[in-house]
Amino acid sequence: MMENCLVKLSGDMIPLNPSLLGWVDTLSKEYHLVILVGGGVQINHEFVTRGIPLKEHGPLGRELSSFKERQIARNVLEDNQKKVQDELSAAGIHCTVEIPVIYVGTVLCHVNGDQYILSA
Repeated sequence: MMENCLVKLSGDMIPLNPSLLGWVDTLSKEYHLVILVGGGVQINHEFVTRGIPLKEHGPLGRELSSFKERQIARNVLEDNQKKVQDELSAAGIHCTVEIPVIYVGTVLCHVNGDQYILSA
């Protein structure tokens, strides 16, 4: 039975460079690998593009005050998730790619990726 391995991948690492792909490939052969992909810089860019003011981050990361902001952030993270999945698939690397979003009932809740890793 394979052990689990959880890796946090910054959105800044997309597209994946060859050495990172090699490292992930090695891990995926030794472990059941889950990659948690972030996107802070891309979320900031999207907010600025849409005229949404950037706010200070709280102790758990970005604090989003509206459903619209949560949707935008989730969409950016899902886009990063798809990009990473496509790159890994093209390289023949098998693993699961997740984003740091949880649902509490029907409420969409963003969690800072580093805090998500710590809680896992």
